Amino acid sequence: MFKALKFLSVLSFFLLTILLTTSAAFAKGLTTEQKVLDFQQLIGQIKSNYGPLNYKINSQKIDVDSLQKKYFTQIETSKTDSEFYDLLLLFTAEFKDSHFGLRIPSKKRATLGFSTDLVLGLGTIHCLTQQQPAAPTH
Repeated sequence: MFKALKFLSVLSFFLLTILLTTSAAFAKGLTTEQKVLDFQQLIGQIKSNYGPLNYKINSQKIDVDSLQKKYFTQIETSKTDSEFYDLLLLFTAEFKDSHFGLRIPSKKRATLGFSTDLVLGLGTIHCLTQQQPAAPTH
């Protein structure tokens, strides 16, 4: 339990660091060096703090070094921040872990158009939004 909390706090710190460093650079875009360093920091955090790493290695044959090689060149040659962030999301998805992910700095927001509530122990759609979705802004 303590390892999981430690991992979550380190991961939160890492994500906050990425958000803070990239939010300032967000307007002008990340350099290749920044992208590579962010990716290397993520790899380091996974290797030293990702609690279920041994389980993933044994049960799902996850090989962090192979994944690093697979994504490194793509990250190094990514042309936009958006492409870089998409690669990070694909990388973290390789772990097939719903408790492990990234938050990407973005001003985009989306909703599903409904809200839910718990009624008599059952999930129930509480309210449907009648509005048309706004046109995407990039």
